[in-house]
Amino acid sequence: MAGKRDTKKREVFEALYAAAVALFEAKGYDTVTVAEITRAAGVAKGTFFNHFPSKADILAEWYRRLIATAFETTGAENTAGTLTDAALETCRRTISLCEASPELWQAKTLLSPTTPAIQAVETQNDAIAHEAFEAQVRRAIARGELPAGTGSAAIADLMLTLFTGTVRQCVVTGQSQNILRDLEIRFRAIEQLATGNLLPSGKGKPKR
Repeated sequence: MAGKRDTKKREVFEALYAAAVALFEAKGYDTVTVAEITRAAGVAKGTFFNHFPSKADILAEWYRRLIATAFETTGAENTAGTLTDAALETCRRTISLCEASPELWQAKTLLSPTTPAIQAVETQNDAIAHEAFEAQVRRAIARGELPAGTGSAAIADLMLTLFTGTVRQCVVTGQSQNILRDLEIRFRAIEQLATGNLLPSGKGKPKR
């Protein structure tokens, strides 16, 4: 019985999530009500709050899934090319997914400073991205592109900071057309610094 209840609960969760995302993209986040979401999902209005404390929690779930999708194939895809090539491919995939849902991306960005659920997901996503970038750095070291003593965690931390900072810059300025060009310039600068042993070595991730 527990298994059936869990399955039903998950089905309702997915129905609410899918209905909300479709409505957000079609009508805009601010104009969509909980009543509209539950009606589209075919469930009672009160059911919504059994799964999501607020509409913003749906944005948090959307962003969690977006980053999981963007980074799920990173390891297999980025074995070829330079460190910058690998990092840019990861960033390109993430940016493409964000651009595919501009309404949700904008709403997520605007609500993040005041929404703990979104902040928690951003922290989790930063960890996922850092792990992916660090794996790319390790492969670059194994290929001989970077010195053997290069601190992979330190470089991954810089790459993550540059990526998130560049994305925020584009959100603030509204100028996203050059984001990949800007990232390439900044990632290549990190490669050059690492190649010249100008970055810190060591295994620990530095505090930001």
